[in-house]
Amino acid sequence: MKRFLYLVVFTLLTAVATAHTPLDNGYKKIEFSILRNGSVVGFSNYYLDRDAQSLTVNKTTHSKVTAFGITLLKLTSHSTELFKDDKLVSFKSHTVENSDEKFVEVTYDKNLKKYLVNGANFKSEASQSSVVGNWWSASIFDANEIISAFTGTVKLSSTKLVGKEKLYLDEKEYSTDHYVITVRDRGKSDGDSSSFDVWYYPEAHLIIKIAFSKHGDWEYIVKNYE
Repeated sequence: MKRFLYLVVFTLLTAVATAHTPLDNGYKKIEFSILRNGSVVGFSNYYLDRDAQSLTVNKTTHSKVTAFGITLLKLTSHSTELFKDDKLVSFKSHTVENSDEKFVEVTYDKNLKKYLVNGANFKSEASQSSVVGNWWSASIFDANEIISAFTGTVKLSSTKLVGKEKLYLDEKEYSTDHYVITVRDRGKSDGDSSSFDVWYYPEAHLIIKIAFSKHGDWEYIVKNYE
């Protein structure tokens, strides 16, 4: 069975010609529904806790895909990002995909000025401007490398601004900036890349929708933020 670990979109972007919000958008909770082929199959929720100098972001993701009574995918993941003075200092995740267990640990080495990435099947380094591939902050748009929250693989990214769009979610209209994001593994050609559509809602400083196609049409749609 082919793997579905791309479920959570671990993207994003090299710097783009637009201004985005700083790292912390001030929310305590951001909740996304996960859809496949138009049906809700799970959720990905972020919980943010902050003090004067640090920010902790906890994420819980759960999804289940079935067909004809057979479970094709069952994924549960928990992760924690820790920031100090707006800089990522550590990240940990634990993921179970079907019967396959994974982990990722990321720490910042002040001497090397790089992130050290340790995953269940992957070890590497990443530049100090890298981010973990999560969707709670629009600061991800300014990254030049993305660290997968599930596997620890480090991906390169680029983005193109499609333009401003009216997006309708739950009968509400949003004025958004629509981007197409291309990601690829380091050392691989553009032919091995994947593309994602991302809608950013400037008024709320929030990414509100992500869409991509791979063994089905996937969407992450914000359902609540506060």
